[in-house]
Amino acid sequence: ISAAGARPLKPKPPMLSPDGQRPGHLCWHGFCAAALAILVGSAVFALSYREFAKASGKARLAAFEEITDKPRSDSRTYMWGRLANNMEVLAVQDPTSTLATFAVAVEVGAYDDPPDLPGLSHYLEHMLFLGTDRFPEPDSFDKFITENGPLSANAMTQSDVTVYFLGVSNRAANQALDRFSDFFRAPTLNHKYADRELQAVESEFVKNLQSAPHRTMAVENDLAGAGSVRKRFFQGNAEALKKTPEAKGISVHAELRKHFARHYCPARMRLATFGPAAALDQLGAAAEAFGGIPEAGGLAGKDMPPCSSRRPSYAKPNPWSLENLGKWVDILGVTEFSSMNINFALPDVTDAYESLPLWYLTFVLGHECVNSLLYVLRDVRGLAIGVSASYSTDESGAKLVLSLALSEAGRAKLQDVVDTVYAYIAQLRHEGANHALYESLKDSQELGWAWRAPSDPLSTATDLAEKMTRMPRRDILWGESVIRQLDPERVSGLLSLLAPERSNIFFIDPTPFHPGDAPGASARPLDDAGVEVSSAPYFGVQYKVRKIDEVFPSALKRWKSWDSSSRDDIVGFLARGSGGQIGEDGGGRSALLPKR
Repeated sequence: ISAAGARPLKPKPPMLSPDGQRPGHLCWHGFCAAALAILVGSAVFALSYREFAKASGKARLAAFEEITDKPRSDSRTYMWGRLANNMEVLAVQDPTSTLATFAVAVEVGAYDDPPDLPGLSHYLEHMLFLGTDRFPEPDSFDKFITENGPLSANAMTQSDVTVYFLGVSNRAANQALDRFSDFFRAPTLNHKYADRELQAVESEFVKNLQSAPHRTMAVENDLAGAGSVRKRFFQGNAEALKKTPEAKGISVHAELRKHFARHYCPARMRLATFGPAAALDQLGAAAEAFGGIPEAGGLAGKDMPPCSSRRPSYAKPNPWSLENLGKWVDILGVTEFSSMNINFALPDVTDAYESLPLWYLTFVLGHECVNSLLYVLRDVRGLAIGVSASYSTDESGAKLVLSLALSEAGRAKLQDVVDTVYAYIAQLRHEGANHALYESLKDSQELGWAWRAPSDPLSTATDLAEKMTRMPRRDILWGESVIRQLDPERVSGLLSLLAPERSNIFFIDPTPFHPGDAPGASARPLDDAGVEVSSAPYFGVQYKVRKIDEVFPSALKRWKSWDSSSRDDIVGFLARGSGGQIGEDGGGRSALLPKR
């Protein structure tokens, strides 16, 4: 015992390996053993992957990859996979969830409707809920969803994609996924229930007849170029899908089956799953449920048209050539308020989800700060009570829309309203893309995205499935949510296209048009009794069309001259026209926009 009370340690003998070799040799053997363990582990992992990838005796999962570019606050796991039949899947694991949700986005939409059957894609979306070969009863799926709530099932048809989605309690996840996959493998499309579901399509159409946005879009589409997809009636109704085709001898039921066969194949489908199960397990369940759908599609056969793995392009003919623009469109409204939409036709910017140039433009046109367009129209000039800016984009082109809620003064001074808008846009062109603002918006978006609250289960699956049709898998968690790359040149290029000759102005007012043969002036601003009243197909919306320079003679020349005027001259025009004052900075220079 040592003085400290501890037993003295005996010197250790030299460490020998089992074969009597010295420690240096032992380290080498240890390294070899570790390497062997890694190789064995890799082999076991590869074996487990092969076992995992097998479903019903067939390897149905061709590849998988974890998606890690996500918000910092997001604790969910995202795993992408591709099935052997070329269907892509994104599985989302949220261990805290008690729900399971699923969504399938199919690359087919209203643009794909046969010209003689407008609304067929929407009608087919409804018919897929009415039974499959294994579950033929038309209400069995709805009953299953109700029994395994608390969520529901629904679908939506857009111009270029149709999205189906559902949510159930997690205990029913695998059964729900199995039933859901049958929609795309073996739908009955039973003609016995066709009329019943067509009535549902008709009810949706009737509901939208008094919707101001739907009415305006019906007129807008009627003005599109002949032969373009924008010229079509997207929603469908009983007239378009029964009365008219029957008169032409067209079998709508046969066309429904052909439409499914032509567009519903795995390479054109994207599945998103969400639930507490491990992401790899969700991929396995997806492979089990959807992997058996043939590459050629569920209804592939000698009597059916083939399904192309790539969706057709509908970019041409151009719906908005210059001959279809530069119009003043007077629409009979259904609300008591007067409004104005100014639509600018632009090239498709779907590929610009990293730089979001149109998002930048909608911000600078729609924000509500001092010296904004709203400030000038509402607070300085008293012409409007609200301003918003929005955009949409697809293969047929992009559209930026300025929506103005007019005041009584604005309704009485429509030319002042239009002058103000085009003057404001002209001074934006002089300013160009404001780099400091663009950078600030980028930082703000990135911060908001990094710490945002997670979306709800059903929205998560639905949004991800739809985005998978438009962007690479590694970008789908952030694409269109943040600006990752500044592109001021593209912003300036788009800004140069916000020109009067590339726009259509829609004035919506509830005052009836002048009948033409009645005495006295029209109570409707700028109404011309000599202009014929047109009617939008199916919706029956009354409207009149004239060229802008017929309504405002010499205005186009003035608006164009602003591009060669100084920025201060334009701001001075706004101030003089209103009799008010535009804000100035300390040096007396107008401060409608921040300096760069």
